[in-house]
Amino acid sequence: MNMRRGIRLVLLLCLLPSLACASSPFGITLGMTVEEMESAWMHPERIYEGEGFYWVDPPYPTPFFTQYAVKVDQGYGVYIVQAYSDEILCDSSGSQIKEAYLQLEEEMNAQFGRGERYWDIPMDSEQFLETLLDGAWYFYTEYYEDFGNYIADDIFDAALMLLATSPTSGLIQLEYLSDDYWEAEFP
Repeated sequence: MNMRRGIRLVLLLCLLPSLACASSPFGITLGMTVEEMESAWMHPERIYEGEGFYWVDPPYPTPFFTQYAVKVDQGYGVYIVQAYSDEILCDSSGSQIKEAYLQLEEEMNAQFGRGERYWDIPMDSEQFLETLLDGAWYFYTEYYEDFGNYIADDIFDAALMLLATSPTSGLIQLEYLSDDYWEAEFP
């Protein structure tokens, strides 16, 4: 089996079970309080003081995504769920991470309908990750109910993002926003 086919198989087997139950991404129920996460053995650990972000151990993690975070509001509970891959080492063009990203995007398109791409870096850029690392550039695909994507009754937006961590490495983030996002984030 070649490397490309192996990556596709691993991503398919590891990601689809979590996408299939998107109303509780990775088993994290939207609206949960910190106390409910503690009772469910998710071990919430505050990331930033006063910000409401917590690292958690979700009930249904995947091998591809290895770190999980939630943002919790006192009135709305969990309203953001984020999953992060391990750092992916690449050549300067980022070919390895782009391949993984495109495979995940393909799986999400199959599950939720075609997402809207927001890529302001050419895919064939020789300094792809270094350019992305600059911070003025972005590379993500959004699945939004206003674009005709259906994720779940209580989730209006999901985004798949490619983030550079160095000129030769990066990671992939998947984020879900609940219907309570606007009220919780901008009271």
